[in-house]
Amino acid sequence: MRISVRNKLISTYLMISIFTALIIYVLTYATSEKRIEKLAENYMLQEMSQEVHHWYAAEQSWEGFAAYFKSLHPPLPDDKDLGLNKAKNGGSKKAGLVTSDQRVLLKYLDFQPGEFIPKAYLSNARQVKYRGDVIAWIIPPEATGINLSSQLQVFLDNTLDVLLSSVAVSILAALFLGVIFAKVVLKPIETLTTAASEIASGDLYQKIESYRDDEIGDLSRSFNKMSQDLVAADQQRRQLTADITHDLGTPVQVISGYIEMAQDGELALNPERVEIIANELEQIQRLLKDMSLLAQTDAKTLSIHTESIEIPSLIQRVIRMHQLSCHEKQIDLNYRCASNLPLLDLDEERMIQVLSNLISNSIRYVSKGGNIDITSYYEHNVVAIKVSDNGSGIHPDDLPFIFARFYRSDRSRSGVSGKMGLGLSISRGIIEMQGGTIRAESDGRSHSHIIIEFPVTN
Repeated sequence: MRISVRNKLISTYLMISIFTALIIYVLTYATSEKRIEKLAENYMLQEMSQEVHHWYAAEQSWEGFAAYFKSLHPPLPDDKDLGLNKAKNGGSKKAGLVTSDQRVLLKYLDFQPGEFIPKAYLSNARQVKYRGDVIAWIIPPEATGINLSSQLQVFLDNTLDVLLSSVAVSILAALFLGVIFAKVVLKPIETLTTAASEIASGDLYQKIESYRDDEIGDLSRSFNKMSQDLVAADQQRRQLTADITHDLGTPVQVISGYIEMAQDGELALNPERVEIIANELEQIQRLLKDMSLLAQTDAKTLSIHTESIEIPSLIQRVIRMHQLSCHEKQIDLNYRCASNLPLLDLDEERMIQVLSNLISNSIRYVSKGGNIDITSYYEHNVVAIKVSDNGSGIHPDDLPFIFARFYRSDRSRSGVSGKMGLGLSISRGIIEMQGGTIRAESDGRSHSHIIIEFPVTN
C-alpha cells in the first residue's frame, strides 16, 4: 500500500508525541505514590514533633498529653479514614510517641501508655529536643507500614486523571501541528513534483521560487539550474540539427547537382568539375571526422600516446607548418620561450593538432599586417602556452561559450574546423584528456589570448 510522505510525517509526529506522553505518564504513575507517602509522612512527623515540643515547653511534664493530642486529632465520624489520619488518632498503622525514658505516651502497637518499650523500636525514631535535651522519640509509621488515606488516594487519582488528559491533549496537538508542519515542509516538494511533471511533458523551462536557506532550498535552486541547462541543451540540439543540415547539405547539393547534370548530358565532368566535387567531399569528410573526434573526447576513448617532449621543439614544428600561410597574408608569426621549461608527458601529434587549430583560427581573424604571438613560460609549477593575436577580438558575450560545442556567433572566434564550431571544443577535450586546462581571454576589441596550462608534479 502506498503511503504519502505527508501521512508519514504526520504519523511520525504523532508516534513521537504518544511515546513521550506514555513515558511521562508511566514514570509519574510509578513514582507519585511513593513521593506522596513520603511527603505525608514527613508532614505528619513534623506536626507531631511541634505538638510534643509545644506541650512539654508549656507543661514540663507528660500528664494530660494523651487528651491534648486526641483533641487535636479527633477521629472522623464516618470512620472512612483508613490511613494517615487513623494513624494520627490511635489506629493500628500510626507513628509511635515515646518519652526520653522509653515510656509509651500513646497506644502504639501492643504497648499501652506508660509501658516501657525496648530500644530496638527506636532504631529509626526521630528525636524531639527541648533546650538541647531529648524529651521524646517519634517512631515513623514506616516501621510498621503506612497506607494512603482516602483523601490522598483521591489526590493521586486526580493527578493521574490530569496526566491522562494531558496525554490526550498532547496527542491532538501533535496531530494538528503535524498536519500544519507537513504542509509547510512538503509544499516546495509538491511544487517540485509539479514542475518535474511539466518537464516530463515537454515544457523544459520551469522556475521555482524558493527563499529557504536549507536543503529544500538548495534542491529548488539545483532544479532551476537543471531546467536552464535542459533548455540550453535543447536549444543546442536544435541548433546542431540546423548546422548539420546546412553544413552537410550545401556540399551534398553541389555534388548532386553536378552528378544530375552529368547524367542528363548537360555538362561533362571535366577535371575542373571533378576537383570541385572532390573538395566538397573532403569538406564532408572533415566535418564527420571532427564530429567523431568530439564524440571520442566526450567518452574519453580518444587514443592518447604520451611521451616526454620539449615544448620549444613542439611549437617550432607547428610554426613551420603555418609560416607560409602567415607569409601569404602578411602576418607576423612570433614565438618566445622561457629557458626553464621542464619536459612534459604529452601526445605530440594531438598537441600539434590543437596548436594548429588555434593558429589557423588566429590567421582567419587577423588582418593583413597583424601579429600572432606564441609564448611559453613556467610559473608556480605550471607550464603555459599562450597564443595571442591582434585580430577582431572576442565579444564579452561570446567569451564564456567559445569552447562549447556547436557554438557559433558572428562575433565569436569559434568554427575553424569546418563551419560547425567544433574546433575549440575538440581542442578542449584533447587538452583535458592530457591533464591540462584551456581558457580564453580578450579585451573584446582587438586582442585575444588562448592559454593552455599543464600542472607539473615534482
